[in-house]
Amino acid sequence: MRISGGIAWPLALLVYCSHDDATRTTATSGSNAGTGAVGDAATGSNAATGSNAATGSNAATGSNAATGSNAAGGSSGTSGRGSGAATGSSAVATDATAPDSDGQPGSTPTPAQLSALVQAHPCTSANMVSTHTYPDPGSMVPDVPICAMKGAVYFYSDMDIDCDGRDAGGCPGPDPSYYADTAFHNNAGMPLAAAITPYVVLPSDFAYPGLDKANGGNVIAVLYNGKLTYAVFGDTGPTNLIGEASYACAQSLGINPNPATGGVGSGVTYIVFVGANTAPSDIENQAETKTLGDKLAAALLANN
Repeated sequence: MRISGGIAWPLALLVYCSHDDATRTTATSGSNAGTGAVGDAATGSNAATGSNAATGSNAATGSNAATGSNAAGGSSGTSGRGSGAATGSSAVATDATAPDSDGQPGSTPTPAQLSALVQAHPCTSANMVSTHTYPDPGSMVPDVPICAMKGAVYFYSDMDIDCDGRDAGGCPGPDPSYYADTAFHNNAGMPLAAAITPYVVLPSDFAYPGLDKANGGNVIAVLYNGKLTYAVFGDTGPTNLIGEASYACAQSLGINPNPATGGVGSGVTYIVFVGANTAPSDIENQAETKTLGDKLAAALLANN
C-alpha cells in the first residue's frame, strides 16, 4: 500500500475494496537497480537478456488476435480467476527470428517491436484518455498521462514495488506499509501474492472501455531496458500516483524488487490490453498470461 501525503489510502473501486500499496521508493536514477531478489520469492527465472532486438518487418499479422472464452467475467467485487499457483515465468526477451507455436519465424512479438510501436504513438497530455495527468510525487516522470491505441491503453512511468496481498516469498519483507489484501482475488477468494504473481497497480479513478474494474486480470505488457514481461491488472491505487508493480513483476524484469529500496525512477512502459478476451481464465497462471499476452501483442502490432 502506498502512502500519499502522509495518509494511507484504503480505496474503493466500484463494489470492492482497493488497498494500495507499497511505500513509494523512487528508486535510484536511470538503469535497473540491483537484480538480487530479496527474500525467497518463487517467481521463476528473470527475463532473459541478449541480442533480441527485432529485425525486419516481422510484426505479427492480423488473425493472431486472442481467441477463446477467457473474457473477463463473473460477478463484481473480488471474484477471482483461479487459484492455481504461478506456473513458470512470464518474462520474455524473444529473438525476432524465433519461431512461434505455429512454426513461423518472427511471429512472436518482441520488446523492440512493442517499444517502437509506442514510440510511434507518443503519449502526451494532448491525446490522453485519462481525465487528468498523474503527478506521481517523487517520481522522475511527473505528470503522467494515459493514452490509447486500438486494443490497449499505455503510459510511461517509473516502477515502485508493491508487496500487498498474501504473505508469501519475499513479501511483505521490509515493506513499512504492507496491506494483506489486493483489489482482485483468485478463484479461491484469496488475495494475490505479490512475490509470486506479476501484477500492476492502476489508479483507482482511471476507467476505459474494456478495462475490467470489477474483476481485474487484464493482461499488461511491461517493458524495461529491452525486456518484456506480461503481468495482470491486480490492484488499484491512489488517484495521484501511477507506476507501481508487484515484487514478482519487478524481479522478472531485472529490477530490484525490495519494497523499501527497490524499483526504478523512470524508463518503464506499461501497455494495458483492453476489450473482450484480454484476461486469463486464471489470474495467477503465468503461462496462460504469457500465451495470451503474445496473442494480444501480435494483434496490437497488426492493428496500429
